[in-house]
Amino acid sequence: MADDGAVLWGSLAAEAYLVAKWDDLLKECPEQQRSRIIQKYLDSDIPREWTVATTRLEPTAMQIDTILRPWRPDKLRRQAQFIFTEETPIVLRTHYQPEDEEKFRNWITEPLTSRRIPWWAFLDDKNFYDFGADWRRVYNVMPEIAGPMGGQSRRSPDHREINYFRKEFKRNLRRQGIWEPKINEDIALRLQRVVTATYILIADQEAFDTGCLWLLYLDCYRNIVREAHINAEKVGISEVILHWEQTMELWEQSDVGEKYRLGGELGEGRYELNEEGPDASFNMSG
Repeated sequence: MADDGAVLWGSLAAEAYLVAKWDDLLKECPEQQRSRIIQKYLDSDIPREWTVATTRLEPTAMQIDTILRPWRPDKLRRQAQFIFTEETPIVLRTHYQPEDEEKFRNWITEPLTSRRIPWWAFLDDKNFYDFGADWRRVYNVMPEIAGPMGGQSRRSPDHREINYFRKEFKRNLRRQGIWEPKINEDIALRLQRVVTATYILIADQEAFDTGCLWLLYLDCYRNIVREAHINAEKVGISEVILHWEQTMELWEQSDVGEKYRLGGELGEGRYELNEEGPDASFNMSG
C-alpha cells in the first residue's frame, strides 16, 4: 500500500475484532464498549485469517459509522496498518507544551543517512496522545503497537525457543556455582530478549525536563521486560529506531523491569530457583 493509500475497512485485525465482538443490544456507551473490547483484543491471539491481506471482514456501512469511524481518523488507520505489518519501534510523545516543540523537532531531525525513519513510526499528535504520565492509554488508540511485530498472529513467543534458552539458563547457573540475584539477572538477559515483543521510545514530561527519553522493551502482554533512559542528544532517536536490532549496548545497559525481577510478579514464575536450578513456567499472560 502506498503511503497515501486508503486503508480498506475491515482489513485491520483490531477493527475486525471490534466488529466481531460488538453488541448493539448492550446498554453501554460506544466508547466504553470499544475500550473494553480492545482490552480483550490485546490479551488474545489474533485469528490468522485477519492478518492476511487477501482475506478481510467487510463491515456494513452502519458498522463503519457507529463502531469504526468514530474511533480514529484515516491517518491513524494508515499508521496502524504499517505498525502492525512492519518491524520498527515506535516513538510515542505524551507531553505537549509550546516551549518544547523546538526541542522535540531537534530530537527527531535525522542525520544525513540513506535510511529514514518512516513517518508512521511517530505517534505525535496532541489530540490523541496527550496522556501525560499515563502512557498506557495509547493502547486504546493504537493497539497495534502491542505487537506482535511483522504481522504475526500469535502474541506469545515460540515455546521451542523459550525451552532452548531455559535449558541454557539452567546450565549457565550451574556453572556459576553461586546464587546471587545480580548474577542470575545477568544470565536471564538472554531469556528476557526472547520474550520481548516490542520496543517503544517515549517522550514524556521527564524526557523534556532531563533530555533523556524512556526506552521500553515490552513483552507480548505489555509488561516492561527492560527499560532505560537514553540521552537524546548523544544517542539520537534515529540510532534507536533504525538500528534497533543491533543496539545490544543499549539493551545491556538497561534495567530489568520491576515485574521481571527475580522477586517480581512475573520473575518468580520465570526464574523460580530450587536445588536443581531455575524452572520457568513462562505463562505469558502473567
